[in-house]
Amino acid sequence: MPFLPTDKREHWVERALRRTIDIHSHARFVGNAFVGFVFDKCVDWWMGYLNYQVIHHLWPLMPQHLQSRTEVHDAVKELAACVPELRLEYNVTSYWTAVYDMHANLSVIGEEYGDWRKHKEDGVVRPVAPSWRKNISKKSMLTPELAFMELCIQIGRILETNLFFDQAADFFDQFVPNTVIKFKHPSNYADMLPFMLPAYPLMAIATYLIAVSVGVYAMRSFTRFEAKSFALMHNTFLSLLSAYMGVRISVEAWKQNYGFWGSAVDSSESGVKMAELLWLFYFSKVFEFVDTLIMVAKKNNNQISFLHLYHHSSILVMWWFIMFAGPGGDAWLGAAVNSFIHVVMYGYYFLSALGFKQVTFIKKYITLMQMTQFCILLTQGLVASFVVDAYPRILAYSMVGYMVTMLVLFGNFYRKDRKRDKLRGVEKKKN
Repeated sequence: MPFLPTDKREHWVERALRRTIDIHSHARFVGNAFVGFVFDKCVDWWMGYLNYQVIHHLWPLMPQHLQSRTEVHDAVKELAACVPELRLEYNVTSYWTAVYDMHANLSVIGEEYGDWRKHKEDGVVRPVAPSWRKNISKKSMLTPELAFMELCIQIGRILETNLFFDQAADFFDQFVPNTVIKFKHPSNYADMLPFMLPAYPLMAIATYLIAVSVGVYAMRSFTRFEAKSFALMHNTFLSLLSAYMGVRISVEAWKQNYGFWGSAVDSSESGVKMAELLWLFYFSKVFEFVDTLIMVAKKNNNQISFLHLYHHSSILVMWWFIMFAGPGGDAWLGAAVNSFIHVVMYGYYFLSALGFKQVTFIKKYITLMQMTQFCILLTQGLVASFVVDAYPRILAYSMVGYMVTMLVLFGNFYRKDRKRDKLRGVEKKKN
């Protein structure tokens, strides 16, 4: 189906789409006529891979003048519909195993349709080599990051069968501009890790904000819940998880000789562990949504401020973008520092839930620690933006802008909080 121009050097997306359609028809023909014993095993999984690749990667990047062509549109629709029952995503473990086997099978048939990595310099789209993902199941020690990846994968497999979830993902996808997709890091870690489609963090945030709004409204008809036991478990869990992330990320950064700035993302196999740890940090931001739900249950609505909602929502988007555009390098510092601060913060929440009023004085220091963190990351972002060209500039610029907003909001909160403390002190003296 050579419907795209061949008399000039093609854009890699154009060539990839043309080859995709060619392989679709050629594989079915060859599979049925000549070497069916090989293709019967792999062609359906190959079609599932191409379905995802076309819909989520190739089609959004196609030039507008090609998207408007009827033959291109019809070919893409035909390909996407060929195996709807196998509409799998990168974060399904069994899918990675099948893709790995598929590459081996295709390489037997011939270089043209097998090892596309050899065509990388020629501008052809390169399917992600999933060998490191395949080896995860062989590791003797199940680490927290791998455990949460598997949890996320299993949840995803359940949700993928839900039509409403599928429609919601398509709805939120339209709010992600194509310019964002172009910043994807060439390491392709974003394809290998779960919960990395652009729509997912947006769906999580929308669910979070709706749950908080509905919860606050619904709690008007109920007395407050103490939720003490649940709060203790939640704070213990996040304190221990934060300690693990802080230590492991710092140790991995030391092994990779990362500095405070000027550290590039390691796209080799040695950078996989850092990507996994940073992914865990990113995913942990979903667990932090529970902080607000506890406030809702306890009817502490005064604590659910704009700062609180903005911080919890925006940090998930920011870290999705970091994992998408620069999953490693300079990103280690923000994750490590924030993790250590959260050890103190959730430890403070734990003791407060137990009724230890002696720890109240720590509260202001936690805010100061957070503001110090913002200053450190702002400095790192400025250096990465204008001095050292190692980390993706778009992330450096984004970090600078984000840290400015956090400093302004937290600074305003700190000022008001200290003012309230002074007023309380004056009232106590009067009494």
